[in-house]
Amino acid sequence: MQQHSVTAYYLRGFLAPDEGRLWVYPRDGSEPRPKPVSKCTVEENFYSPVNGDGVADHSVELTIGDIETTAAPGFKRLIAGHQLTQSERRLVSRFLAVLMLRVVRIRDFAEEEQDRFESPDGTRKLIDENRAELSRIGQLGDAEKRVASGQGSDMGDKFYFPEILKVSEKVAPRINAFDWTIEVAIPGEFFVTSDNPAFPRQPRNIRELRTVGIDELGMELGVPLSRERFLTIRRGASGLIQRETKATRQRVEQLNFRTVISATHEVFAPIKSEGIASLISQASGISIPFQPTAEEAEPDR
Repeated sequence: MQQHSVTAYYLRGFLAPDEGRLWVYPRDGSEPRPKPVSKCTVEENFYSPVNGDGVADHSVELTIGDIETTAAPGFKRLIAGHQLTQSERRLVSRFLAVLMLRVVRIRDFAEEEQDRFESPDGTRKLIDENRAELSRIGQLGDAEKRVASGQGSDMGDKFYFPEILKVSEKVAPRINAFDWTIEVAIPGEFFVTSDNPAFPRQPRNIRELRTVGIDELGMELGVPLSRERFLTIRRGASGLIQRETKATRQRVEQLNFRTVISATHEVFAPIKSEGIASLISQASGISIPFQPTAEEAEPDR
């Protein structure tokens, strides 16, 4: 099954009027190309581990689909400039949490970490951390046998996306409780998005991108909502505030540069633009590790 790592209806918000394709800018600076939304951020069975018999488990895909469906009415109202009800905001917050965590960048990191599951000691740790889930899906006995026989585990990938869904349930209430500021691009300007569309960051550190941790002091979550709107979520004294401001050309460029830096492989724009190509070029020498160190931080634009 072909599955989007970034949901299609979110990406459609970045299409130019009467246009069915996005302009895809590779993060490595190679030539941009137009591509239908249906072909963007697609991988075979991205969320669905395949067992030894070739049967894919689509349970995570179905759960994500339900989250997207229930949030869609509120999300459409948000990008149209409407104030959300408390119920809509809760559902959109859940959607944004999943949008942040379901991406290739985090999946790739998890796959790198999976090496620790391929030894008996790693398997023991996996069992200890996931005993209840292993029991629920009938794999606890097999995992115990692998440890007893001195083998590692091939189960690591089966827990990645279920675990991400658990984390998103913890992150969503924080997103809901913080202040939301939506910046609207002035006429003639537009926002872009990427294959890593929601990125926690330290406002003063260009490289300080995180996976979670938006409740840490000073952290904010940036989310391009559509070609016209960009959402910044911050902890505030008031909470539950939703405000809109105008984004000047300079501000749009600044926010787009942040989006470009956060991208894993691709940036998506409504049109072919020398300005976006220039931002890609400026970002070419900046490599942001998954867990940055303090000495790798640089001043923001």
